[in-house]
Amino acid sequence: EHGQLPPWIVELPRGAAGSPDYLPDLFKQTSVGRYLIDERFQFDPRTGVALGAGASLGVSEKQLDAFFTSAARAGIALVLRVTVPLQKASAGEDNSEATNRMFAALDAYMADAARRMKGSLKAVVVVPAFDTAVSDAQARNVYRAAYLAAYAGAKRVDPGIAMLGAGRADFTREGLLDGAHSLRAYLEIG
Repeated sequence: EHGQLPPWIVELPRGAAGSPDYLPDLFKQTSVGRYLIDERFQFDPRTGVALGAGASLGVSEKQLDAFFTSAARAGIALVLRVTVPLQKASAGEDNSEATNRMFAALDAYMADAARRMKGSLKAVVVVPAFDTAVSDAQARNVYRAAYLAAYAGAKRVDPGIAMLGAGRADFTREGLLDGAHSLRAYLEIG
């Protein structure tokens, strides 16, 4: 046990997931115990297939499990920043079924991430990747539904995971806080 972690957070070094001892050794040498995993949520609405948590790290499932187990044992805190590609429906288009399937897949992805990271996942940032600005009402509604799906999946497995918004203050304000239905209660941002 290393006690209180220093306030620093760094991006997960390339290749770290390929060696389960890499982060614990680095932690001992530097006292940096918070790492950011940056992923892009991938979902194919036609097939209903989504990539699993950790897919962006480019290692086998066995290596991924060993990496997350080692990080949890060492007391390392992981922050998952997941970019969610969202598209508004075109005029006259109804893509609600595909969008709802994507929200269900995002919920499952976050639950999988919380389980797979074995208690080392301490926080999640859900970044909107839009074809338009978040300030657009339809885009904001789509993003809010995606954020709530991610929130539900993560919190169902580990209620202690902090949900930190959209990764940028303006996106968080416009996407989650502005408008008639603020989601402030779903943010742990002080």
